[in-house]
Amino acid sequence: MKALLLCLLMPACATAQWPGYFYAFTLTDAAGKLITANDENYKMTTVRPAKENDIMLDILMCGDSTTTRFYVGGYHGLDDTHSLEIIQLSTNEKMTINFPSALSGGKDKFYRNLFVVKLSFRQGTYTIKLPASDEAWDNVHELHFCPDYGGVDSYWDISGLQVK
Repeated sequence: MKALLLCLLMPACATAQWPGYFYAFTLTDAAGKLITANDENYKMTTVRPAKENDIMLDILMCGDSTTTRFYVGGYHGLDDTHSLEIIQLSTNEKMTINFPSALSGGKDKFYRNLFVVKLSFRQGTYTIKLPASDEAWDNVHELHFCPDYGGVDSYWDISGLQVK
């Protein structure tokens, strides 16, 4: 009987929602050429946080094959800043992008998928900028593209805050 009950409950547990969020962006080199997660001239690596937790970090491409998504998921560590290292293999130049927690301010506080826009590869560290006040969060526009596995396609556009 226990085995039967376990078999009945297992699919519900296996499909439970894993909390997390995406940052969506495009990345180009100095000549304007698109850099993707599968680019042979660059290597993208997620950086595990110093403190040990069950955070899941991943790099995925949207169906348009131009937009990269940096995924942060898990039950612990969602409030931390996470990093993506990109190395240009021919020169060993390294760019690190820091992604702060996507827990928004404003009337509705929740982890949001965020759209960063186009970033340019440059050596050094770049930290994604977020709205500075509750009012600014309330004025961020929602976009719909690049659905995740559950069909959620909502991203909030923070592109105007990024240095071009």
